[in-house]
Amino acid sequence: GVQTCALPISFAANSLLCRLALAEGLIDAGSFTLVRLISGAITLIALLVVRGQWKTDRPTSRFRFFAGVALFGYAALFSFAYLQLATGTGALLLFGAVQLTLLAIYWWQGERFQFLEIIGIGLSIVGFVWLMLPSATRQLQPLASC
Repeated sequence: GVQTCALPISFAANSLLCRLALAEGLIDAGSFTLVRLISGAITLIALLVVRGQWKTDRPTSRFRFFAGVALFGYAALFSFAYLQLATGTGALLLFGAVQLTLLAIYWWQGERFQFLEIIGIGLSIVGFVWLMLPSATRQLQPLASC
């Protein structure tokens, strides 16, 4: 429903806002990442406190560590990447990374994929490679002529 539509729109808006924040050179990527993570943590804590879930919705230590490392890696790498990547490429990589992360967590939690899910994942990977292959080939052509 609404959440299914809101999620990709939110990710796209996030990409555009990050690019705008870094485009003018008013803040460096490292400082931007720090501000982004601290403000996100404060917002999440405030939401949990307001909803009365501060003590009830705490994940396990192992998951918290993994999630923290993954979030830091995402935020830091994409903050620096926004300075170099085209908007479409960045969005494609971001969506793909999020989907692969969700699938990995699903599998890590002991769930197993059904046959049609495996087909869908395979088709997605083939589509991604097919979409990216022409640009990879174009980038390598000038190197081959040297």
